[in-house]
Amino acid sequence: MSARRKTSATHITAPRDALPISIRAFVPPPKVKGFPGKKASQGPSEWTLIFDTETTTDARQALRFGTYQVWKAEKLVEAGIFINRDVLTKKEQAILRDYASTHGLKLRTKEEFIEEVLYGIGYDLRATIVGFNLPFDLSRRAIRHGSAHSFNSQNLRSEMTRGVCANGG
Repeated sequence: MSARRKTSATHITAPRDALPISIRAFVPPPKVKGFPGKKASQGPSEWTLIFDTETTTDARQALRFGTYQVWKAEKLVEAGIFINRDVLTKKEQAILRDYASTHGLKLRTKEEFIEEVLYGIGYDLRATIVGFNLPFDLSRRAIRHGSAHSFNSQNLRSEMTRGVCANGG
């Protein structure tokens, strides 16, 4: 005789759905490099980056130039203009260079702004980043992009500087 007891109830096995498992992990803050200031702490950053961009009026809406301010607490550390030399004419670049010089603003290229300010302040120092239409303005920083072949966040790529992708790839 079997060790199992027979029951009168019918056991129905429902098909199981295969579900992905998500894991949350602690990532230590990055080491600060390149810009004067204290190392990032676990609390709110005392740094704030404010910027806005101007683009072409065609369907491409390519970045022409942008303006920015970097604040540490209540002290303005840097204010400037960044330009896209691939889109602006030499005359337009000269106008912005003269304006920056006249008004005590730092003039940077788009690449310098991305590497030294957006990453150097915004990312490394965990600054609060302020913009009027931030998703649009951030997308104007891309130097290359590709389309996703399926709806998967891992497929969305926007290369912002040579060799560094927004998704870490």
